[in-house]
Amino acid sequence: MSLAYGSIPTRGDAKRRDSFEKGCSPDMLAVVQVLLLVLNIAWWIIIASAILSWLLAFNILDARNQFVRTITDFLYRMTEPLFRPIRRILPTFGGLDLSPLVVLLIIFFIQQIIFIYVVPAIYRAGI
Repeated sequence: MSLAYGSIPTRGDAKRRDSFEKGCSPDMLAVVQVLLLVLNIAWWIIIASAILSWLLAFNILDARNQFVRTITDFLYRMTEPLFRPIRRILPTFGGLDLSPLVVLLIIFFIQQIIFIYVVPAIYRAGI
């Protein structure tokens, strides 16, 4: 619910009312929340990609199955742009690919920067 001019705030609007009184715009917090949501979705796509690659490597899933191939192709297209630059930098470890772990660490680092520095700065600045 939004606080329209002349409306009576309800109990659910208390958090929004408090943020308006402090001078903090809920619009900027919404942008931060969307960014965190995108990072969270990327986190889970990377984990799903790693699990699927293990299942394919140990022949638990049949790579010739059309559904498995579709899911594999989707996850490859979503994660490969993230993994490719890191694979160029990392040394080879034989059959072990550490690029998903590095990307997960980078995502975790970005989330922590947002939680520790960006959100408090938004509240302080009243953006």
